[in-house]
Amino acid sequence: AINQILRQIHNQVPDKNHVRRSRWCIARNSLPDLLSTTIPDFRSVVDGMNIGTWNLQSPITWTCKYRRDDGTTVECDVLFRSFDGPQDVKKAKGMQLTGIWVDELSEFHKENFDMLIGRVKRFPPKAQVPDARFECLATSNACARDHWLAEIALAHKAPDNWWIGIQPGGVVGQGNKWVENLTAENRRNLPHNYYLDQCSGKKESWIR
Repeated sequence: AINQILRQIHNQVPDKNHVRRSRWCIARNSLPDLLSTTIPDFRSVVDGMNIGTWNLQSPITWTCKYRRDDGTTVECDVLFRSFDGPQDVKKAKGMQLTGIWVDELSEFHKENFDMLIGRVKRFPPKAQVPDARFECLATSNACARDHWLAEIALAHKAPDNWWIGIQPGGVVGQGNKWVENLTAENRRNLPHNYYLDQCSGKKESWIR
């Protein structure tokens, strides 16, 4: 998701002044999770690139500005926001955004997600960049089957303009036991038997 955001920022359609402008919001369900996980993940990618500066006071913002080899200039603000419950839907009101990334969507309230989606395609203005590019991204761990996200993802109720990708699980059933799934995502970055060891003493519903 982070790399996709950076690609979109880099490839935004330029305005008449040859500036590629965009504004993104990266959202998480709580401020502690935003500070301890999402922002460090983002910083692990962008801080070594030396293309932006941080404002770590509230509201937390990463401002990116650099010149491309084609002579255009890239300018972007990335806003980091937490949405702890339905009462926080007001935090999204008034935002003018190019794109959003909701990290851990299964922990997010549907009302807040819907409001954030509604704030996309508002920057840059159509009068300045008629063919600007916009995008909504979300990532999530698995959720309960009666969760609103599962109902969309598993029941094929997603809108036509959504794409949902479900990654292979860490383990698969083989007879009456669980074995490591060799097609699981991120295996090369994890210790041997990382997923399998977590199955010990767990109920089947937890493993699934």
